[in-house]
Amino acid sequence: MKKTIIATFALIAATLASQAQVQLLTGPIINPENGHYYYMTTVASWTSAESFAESLGCHLATIRNAQEDSWVYNTFTGMDGAQNLWVGLNDLQHKGTYSWADGEPITYLNWGPGEPDDSGGIEDCVRYFEPSSPKAGTWNDAPNNANCEGIIESLQPVPEPSVLALGALAAAVAGPAIRRRNLR
Repeated sequence: MKKTIIATFALIAATLASQAQVQLLTGPIINPENGHYYYMTTVASWTSAESFAESLGCHLATIRNAQEDSWVYNTFTGMDGAQNLWVGLNDLQHKGTYSWADGEPITYLNWGPGEPDDSGGIEDCVRYFEPSSPKAGTWNDAPNNANCEGIIESLQPVPEPSVLALGALAAAVAGPAIRRRNLR
């Protein structure tokens, strides 16, 4: 049991350390058009922002129509200094074939003029052009390692990451005790 608790603490500490690089910066903010909850992360690569979103049971935002696109861009651009915002669209799995991180079908696209251009063959993730660009408000394919704030979308409020870690710890500690009690 002692080894199980130590291993559990080590796992939780490693998880929290890897997530410490990405944190929620703001949210939840409810989109009045669709009732979904949105959060903005601290600056991170696309895969780090998506992994963090997944740890909360979510994904980076899926943009389904022009209204949602405009709302996300206008709500989060400039908030806390945000200039570039990741959304969930990417072609990491199949080069040239874009898909949403949550698996929803693509029903809307808002590429900037000349995009996606896969400049240098390394642009696989989608973000908004910054407000100072002539292409502001449209999408740009960018390298995964570009650092942008991520926009997370959820159908319900998400628990704070520390609450999730405490829940995992409680389950790990209680699990062996419950099994021992049931064996008696």
